[in-house]
Amino acid sequence: MAKKYTKRADGRYATTIKANEIDPKTEKRKTIYIYGRTIRELEEKKAQILEELEKGIYTSSKDILFSEYKWEWFETYKTGRAYNTQEGYRNILKNHLGCLDNLYLKAIRKSDVQKGYNLLRGKPDLQRRYRQTVNQILKTAIDDGYLVVNVAANLELDIVKKKKRRALTKVEREAIQKADFTLKEKCFVLLLQYTGMRREEVVPLSRFNIDFSKRMITVNKVVEFIGEKPNLKDPKTEASERKIPILEPLFDTLKEYTHSLETTLLFPGTNYTYMAKYQYRNLFMSVKRKINLAAGGKHEWKNGKTVFVDDRCKGLTSHVFRHEFATILYYSGLDLLDAIDIFGHADVQVMLDIYVELRKDSNDSREKIDEYLKTYLTF
Repeated sequence: MAKKYTKRADGRYATTIKANEIDPKTEKRKTIYIYGRTIRELEEKKAQILEELEKGIYTSSKDILFSEYKWEWFETYKTGRAYNTQEGYRNILKNHLGCLDNLYLKAIRKSDVQKGYNLLRGKPDLQRRYRQTVNQILKTAIDDGYLVVNVAANLELDIVKKKKRRALTKVEREAIQKADFTLKEKCFVLLLQYTGMRREEVVPLSRFNIDFSKRMITVNKVVEFIGEKPNLKDPKTEASERKIPILEPLFDTLKEYTHSLETTLLFPGTNYTYMAKYQYRNLFMSVKRKINLAAGGKHEWKNGKTVFVDDRCKGLTSHVFRHEFATILYYSGLDLLDAIDIFGHADVQVMLDIYVELRKDSNDSREKIDEYLKTYLTF
């Protein structure tokens, strides 16, 4: 009976056999990874390598195609990462490294890598991820003894204007106060606005995370979405576990809402479990529609989806609310390190960028700060 092989996520079949060489680090025989687009191709490659091993002519340092090595690298170094991180790497490996796939590792030149980078021109985020991934793969190939030099280390990079993030506009702030929210929606909006919590932190939030006597919210769980399904996990780092003060504009609404709940979770999904990804999207879209209406905008329904005919809050996302909270921390005069503790260490660079940008804009001007406070609604 033919041996059964499992088809991998990239569409190929894989197996391993032991080489004759000893790995000096582990003092064990090296593992040879074999891949094939079909079972027949896999079996043929396996038979060829076994024959070479028997004759003593196979060596693990022989030429290997980039297309084979990149998946070996992925399985070794990336399969333990978060689901979304793995998916990001899979996307790059499957869809954006084709220019290198048919080349042997030792034959790859800087110009080959550069061509792949240039093909992604106009897509700066993909260019960044392409360069990052190829760099990591070739550095690992050096450590494995396949290469001597990383030819991807000094690519000619396109000049990309950094995308400026934004906080809420004055129109949006005023609309939030006037919008016809349900109590749940109002609590959701104010929670985003005055805690800066990420989507993955809001979804698992429960009444046990809230201490009204100390006016504090403890963030100690996150939900990672695998496709549409929520998966509870611990934060990335201990520093991601933090306490956020319940600010005055949020306090009364949060207290009223939590007292009205019959569930432990603040924003439960089906059967009182964690919200699925589409349920979070629906909640946020409902909020955006009402903010836009309160701002004088209009929307229509087409094929079951919201189409904004007159969008008065273009680009409004959860990240805008997070930026808004960082802006509040800055203009309150809070020390940067204290602000990072509240905002979350996972996004230190984001907070630094916001503080640098706001400081540049304010130019230490008391008049500008006072002007900002006039535009910011008080409760």
